[in-house]
Amino acid sequence: MKTSSPPKNNVHFIGIGGIGMSALARWFKAHGYLVTGSDREKSSTTDTLSKRLEDIDTALLNLENNTYGVCTMCGMKIEEDRLDANPAAQTCKMCMNKIA
Repeated sequence: MKTSSPPKNNVHFIGIGGIGMSALARWFKAHGYLVTGSDREKSSTTDTLSKRLEDIDTALLNLENNTYGVCTMCGMKIEEDRLDANPAAQTCKMCMNKIA
């Protein structure tokens, strides 16, 4: 019986909330790896990662609903350079500055 091995570009970190592990996770992500992680306890890092996942899930729903790239505050198109920098952006630059 042949067993399947995970793809070579997947990395899972245990204890991802620690500063060292999250830095490694970000490095692997920047180099094209699919990064997953888990931690026993909540931390500001795990909260940040959870929020980022929510933002990405929202962006994917917006793609399905044909509303991706539309500012949720004013309804205008989100600037292309903003989406290049943050594909999960929900607001245009003008509205982002209003809430910052």
